[in-house]
Amino acid sequence: APMADDDGADAERDDARRPARAFAHAVPARASTSACRDDNDGSLTWLSKSRHFIACTRAGKPTYSRYGDAYKLSALCAALCALYDASRDHGDGKTKDAAMGDGLRAIVAPGRVVAFHATEYMLYVVTSSIKGESERTLHAQLAQFRRVMESLVTNAALEHALARNAKFDVGRALEAQAHADVALATAIRSMSWDTSYVFNTYRTFALAAPIRRSCMEAIRASMTFTSPFAGAVFSSDGRLGAYAKPRGNRPVTIAASDMIVLMNHVRVMREIAAESSTANEEEADDDDVDEGASFERLCLPAFNANGFMHAYVAPLSRDTPSVIVCFLTASADAHAQCKAARETLYKKLDENTSLAAIVAASEKTMDASTLPPEAFGGFTDARDSLLHFVYNRPVRDQHISSTFSASLNVKDVKTLARAYAALYASMKETDADAFNIPPNLVGTQRVRYEQRERFNILSCVGGDFEIYLTLKSDASVVVAVALCNRLCVYLRVSEPELFLSPT
Repeated sequence: APMADDDGADAERDDARRPARAFAHAVPARASTSACRDDNDGSLTWLSKSRHFIACTRAGKPTYSRYGDAYKLSALCAALCALYDASRDHGDGKTKDAAMGDGLRAIVAPGRVVAFHATEYMLYVVTSSIKGESERTLHAQLAQFRRVMESLVTNAALEHALARNAKFDVGRALEAQAHADVALATAIRSMSWDTSYVFNTYRTFALAAPIRRSCMEAIRASMTFTSPFAGAVFSSDGRLGAYAKPRGNRPVTIAASDMIVLMNHVRVMREIAAESSTANEEEADDDDVDEGASFERLCLPAFNANGFMHAYVAPLSRDTPSVIVCFLTASADAHAQCKAARETLYKKLDENTSLAAIVAASEKTMDASTLPPEAFGGFTDARDSLLHFVYNRPVRDQHISSTFSASLNVKDVKTLARAYAALYASMKETDADAFNIPPNLVGTQRVRYEQRERFNILSCVGGDFEIYLTLKSDASVVVAVALCNRLCVYLRVSEPELFLSPT
């Protein structure tokens, strides 16, 4: 079952009926918005949507709308900009915008929250009528939304071009970028279920440390193309297995926010390749795996918000569709070289006997029901109470997320993602955060247990780790704490296999 949009009463009823396991780690199918593609903010179809993402220039010129025709929202965008500017001119100074000083952060009304994120020349707005969606969560989503926009057109188009010419049409620049609408829509949909967008750390798949190191060395050795930046191996559902950069390349690592942008790009390219393969199945050449490859320009905002590089994305081979290779290069003419690098990588992994292990690991997900007994200690019988868990390591910029229990439906998964986001935000709201004390110096462990209608959540945040457990509603606090302690010890010991250590 595909992960459809989370908007509207009909979609909500469907979500409550669909089980979650079928797509817990699958690429969500693209939901059609054609029904309201030409609508404006006065149509019932447009108004019925529970979550809107809108971007416009600070002059009120529409740039993007998740639903409807952005250019038919001119009056709405002008009103939003006027409202924001008025709040800055007449505000009481209690609301603070990181980029623009005093300014409107959000409007909270019965049944609706409207959040604002402004830069010098752009305004990003999200509205939500979904129960449990906090203002802080919406601001985090706006930051992700802005990064995806920057990855498509760069900050140079969003800010510098507008600084030179206030009439510059960012919307047209966005339309000129290949698959921009799909990239934005996919990222927005993923925010409702993908834990990467909740914790701002990327997901990985487990791999024995020697195999991972071997894979990293093979990636590095295969990057003989012009101006290489990095190479990475993903699973087909977007989890990272390994990545490497040329020796001497700085910075040594890729920022988590850029990795999430790259993850979204890989997801979009594979989705489009799958659709293209289905459409051209009769004409496909069985010997040419590069038919499913893409070579598109992409900006990594944390690395360089004002420039593009090019991303090559393809399956490692026709026989290994679960392993996706991505090469990043500064050269616009390196497509053929990247294809050759992919073939070289395949041969090297095959020669050092790590290929089979990587393929098997990419196809495997972490399921509470298949964890070894030592993960639960003396509480093995209580494993059935565990519906889902997340183990987050902010210092590593990585986390693991188990598959969702079959007893959870799509609506539950989305509710759970919002609950994680709310807990993550509340657990971070400490005096230490207020005074910008580094996380590694915060020694107090914070624990919270929330009882909900269909499940309970236990969250534990330490100095350098976070763990979130979702349990059945009848699970006792004693069982929840015991499972948390045992599981945390097991995952801590297993970290060499769970997480990457780029060198």
